[in-house]
Amino acid sequence: LFRSIAMSKPNNELIAEVLLLSVGFTRKTSSTLGRKLVSLFSMARHLLTPQQHYDWGLRALKSILNDSGNLLYKHRKHQNDKVSSAVESGLLLRALCSSTIPKLTSDDVATFHEILNDIFPGESPQVIDDMDLEDAISACSEKLGLTLSKEIISKVKQLHQALQQRIGVIIAGPPGSGKSTLWKLLHGAYGLLSAKDASSEWQMPHIHVMNPKAVDRQNLIGRIDPDVREW
Repeated sequence: LFRSIAMSKPNNELIAEVLLLSVGFTRKTSSTLGRKLVSLFSMARHLLTPQQHYDWGLRALKSILNDSGNLLYKHRKHQNDKVSSAVESGLLLRALCSSTIPKLTSDDVATFHEILNDIFPGESPQVIDDMDLEDAISACSEKLGLTLSKEIISKVKQLHQALQQRIGVIIAGPPGSGKSTLWKLLHGAYGLLSAKDASSEWQMPHIHVMNPKAVDRQNLIGRIDPDVREW
């Protein structure tokens, strides 16, 4: 006799809590932060516009939790004092914002911030500014004869954070929106930082320019399998 087994829906709140515990968050905050993060994903899925590149499933949730664990590790490495619940919450928010906001459309950014304020009232991301990178971006802009606004600097830093979190990043936008300027500024900044200290973590990346029309689109950027569904 064969018995049909129905696949149960995963408990994302429990998964988030366990993952936060596994990356170093305290038991006191893991349950609360996991529940809030899952609620935020659920609200974003229903309130933001449907976009093909948006992902509010378990894969994106796990990625943010892993990023928050890396931020917590770096924070403890530089700060010997005990990490408070407020710091843990701020680091999770920083991982969430750095991973999510760069991929949102301009119309959805304001709505996302409203959801963020509802789920995490009165809280803000634990910002860890990298002044060396920002100074290198400014120096590179002067070499290129560019005058940068705060928004452009923020976008370059977002691209840097995305490259630290992903093995592949696609910069999308209409013609003349500054896509090439972003990666050229970041590449130049990496070069200045690596030349300044060869023994540091900064390394000069190699650039390979290719004609996108020479490769099939699906082979170039991949495709989304319509048969794959996430909870």
